[in-house]
Amino acid sequence: MFTDKIPVLDVAPATKKPYGTELILDLHGCDLSVFNRTSLEKYLVDICKLIEVKRHGKPMFWFDKSGVEHLNGVSAVQFIETSTIVIHGMDLMRTVLINVFSCKMFDESLVATFTASYFKASDCQARIVRRY
Repeated sequence: MFTDKIPVLDVAPATKKPYGTELILDLHGCDLSVFNRTSLEKYLVDICKLIEVKRHGKPMFWFDKSGVEHLNGVSAVQFIETSTIVIHGMDLMRTVLINVFSCKMFDESLVATFTASYFKASDCQARIVRRY
């Protein structure tokens, strides 16, 4: 599924150490059966175990029923000891947008591969932003 090298936006001098990393994932052609509170909470628990970060509380959920059809779906935020994991699932487009931001370094390719598999995405586009 996910085999490409992830592009990195890294504009700081090579001598400066990053403060944190944000992995940005755009997943398309996802399995709608995981667009629910139970499955998203399981994903958040599993991804935190995978990258070995401590969750702070349970995730917060928002179900968009704004009437703007392409926005209908579920969003979730999981606070972690080192920042946040944010998910936006859009039913109509079968798309999931995920941001994993952490001040603790993690294996971005492992997260991308696990996430694409979890959501059964037909396409996964990933980008990394180093924060300084």
